[in-house]
Amino acid sequence: MTSRTFEYLVREVLNCDQPERLLTFGGIANSGMIEQENGFYMAAISALAVLHSHATCDQASKIDCIIEELSETEGKSMEQLDNDYTEMIYDSIVKLKKEIL
Repeated sequence: MTSRTFEYLVREVLNCDQPERLLTFGGIANSGMIEQENGFYMAAISALAVLHSHATCDQASKIDCIIEELSETEGKSMEQLDNDYTEMIYDSIVKLKKEIL
């Protein structure tokens, strides 16, 4: 998965993917930032925080588990992370987004 692919997902969840206002939510929803140290972590946590506020108890529990697992990525650049791992996080957020939003 590329940082650009993850950027598009984060933009959708953060509702900042509108052509008239291409905001990056303070840089969080930007592929360049996502590639940097701690960028993937911050983008994923931000997206999950939005989903958490709309989640049922069961969904919130799933989100909490993902957040706990993400703590291992804190301080790392996307390049340092295993592609299968980032794909798994991406797929989990996509599934939750479809269920919640």
